[in-house]
Amino acid sequence: LYSLCLDSLSILVDLGGAMSHQRVSHADMCRVIASAPTREYLDAAKAAIQASRSNDEQFTEHAPSLLNEAIKNYNLASRKADLDDANRNALDLQLGKVHTQRAIAEYSQSSCNLELASHHLKFAADHFQAYRKSVGAGVAAPKFNNIASRMIEMCDANVDAPRHRRSLAATLAANLIGGEVSSYEGSRLPRVQLQMYLVEQCWRQSVRILQGETSNITAVFSELERLCISPILEPDEDSLIFAWGRVQQEMTNAATFLSKAKLHLLRAGAESPELSGQLKIALDSKSEQVKFMLQRACCMRKLGLAAHKQRQVFTESDDLDMQGAYDVVDAWREAYAVAESLEQSGMAVDGLEDVQPNPDVELMAVASSLLGNLWATMRFEDKAKQLHINVLRLGMSLDPNSNSIDEPSTVLTSKPWWIKSKKFLETKQREVREAEERERAAALSEIAEDIQALQAARNLCSKPTADDDPRPFLKHIFAKHPPKTAVPTNITDEVDGVEVIKKTTFMKVMSHYHPDKLDSHYHAGAVPRTEKLLFEEIQKSLNSIYEKNYKS
Repeated sequence: LYSLCLDSLSILVDLGGAMSHQRVSHADMCRVIASAPTREYLDAAKAAIQASRSNDEQFTEHAPSLLNEAIKNYNLASRKADLDDANRNALDLQLGKVHTQRAIAEYSQSSCNLELASHHLKFAADHFQAYRKSVGAGVAAPKFNNIASRMIEMCDANVDAPRHRRSLAATLAANLIGGEVSSYEGSRLPRVQLQMYLVEQCWRQSVRILQGETSNITAVFSELERLCISPILEPDEDSLIFAWGRVQQEMTNAATFLSKAKLHLLRAGAESPELSGQLKIALDSKSEQVKFMLQRACCMRKLGLAAHKQRQVFTESDDLDMQGAYDVVDAWREAYAVAESLEQSGMAVDGLEDVQPNPDVELMAVASSLLGNLWATMRFEDKAKQLHINVLRLGMSLDPNSNSIDEPSTVLTSKPWWIKSKKFLETKQREVREAEERERAAALSEIAEDIQALQAARNLCSKPTADDDPRPFLKHIFAKHPPKTAVPTNITDEVDGVEVIKKTTFMKVMSHYHPDKLDSHYHAGAVPRTEKLLFEEIQKSLNSIYEKNYKS
């Protein structure tokens, strides 16, 4: 203090008000300090602090020198003998605050002197600790909580560089209110606030890295598709996969800060129930956000590694390495698992243990779609189909406004993974239908004569002005194509008779010729295709007679 006063008071105001440019002795300086009114020092310090900030709480151009002046005047006032204990305690608190403001002002400078800022923060911590020890933790706690909130506001208003904000907040969290020691017995809640502020800085930095696109996966999906076939030759600052890698580090740091905040909150006890409750709610909400973002970042990294492996195995080698191909499959599955739950990533999740698992449905769909494409490339069509079906199911769960897969909302139709999986399935369904039609046409050509004979028999039944007579058709199928189960004699007798065939009798005949009845007569239901088609044609003719004669 004496050294500071000797340096600062080389120009002294004597008792008569005259200026003296003479370097004075230690004893003369002490007499001048003692003779000056304490209130003048306090008022001068207060005026300097007020002048250091504008109305919007930003520091002025001369803030560092003004705050230095305030510190000098507070130090001079602390030497006055007329200060009682209460005022001396209040002065300790004010010195702690102004030293902290001076550190923030230093961080706000374009050419920040970190050593000087650290110097002021150390003095701030010492004064806060002296205040706490003098008045007790119970009295000091509300003051320190307000100071922490105030420092956060000032930091946001004055420190532009994200790295300086984080450095300042970390130093405040470590040194503010007495130092980071295991035996610390002071207020914990200010440190909770500062750790949460550090979490917020990590979150803001992540949003900046992603340029605000924290939820849009469209561009990432396109980049992954490109990465599957062409490499990134060097670190690309515009690469979203690269950006998400940086976000993973930010969210890992945020989880560490959350862990510290929760520890301080736990040890705060009944320090301030109302503030503790508010901080607990804020911590829980931010923990959920951080865990989801960390999970998404981890999954992005896994997806990028899977795409890189796929390119190496399938495009950078002349010979297909099947073991390598299955390793790629495992890589995509691992990415899917991480999208399903962060706990499956194998990484430590300290600070987020109390957050319930929450699947990232869209990234699960992305992983399924890309793995489905890989299976299709490897000619495992059934596996590819199942994965693309899973993509559509995940999409439907993602958007409740979609009525069905055939009627998706605009949200889903804007997703490339949805569009491509749906197109894949539609193509496969069309191919299956076309193959079935070709196979059916070939089988029908084999039984063309039988079908013509069936049609001829059916035509004999037609009566333009009355009910059709089913006897010609029934006699033909009994003779040429008997059913697998013998027809009871009462039915054959009725068909051979002359009376009108009853509805119940006709329905029993229809039952004997139902195509599904063939399955039980062949091993594993392997009915010959031609026989199945023939019974289907018989059933069609029986249905037409039933519709005209019996249905009404």
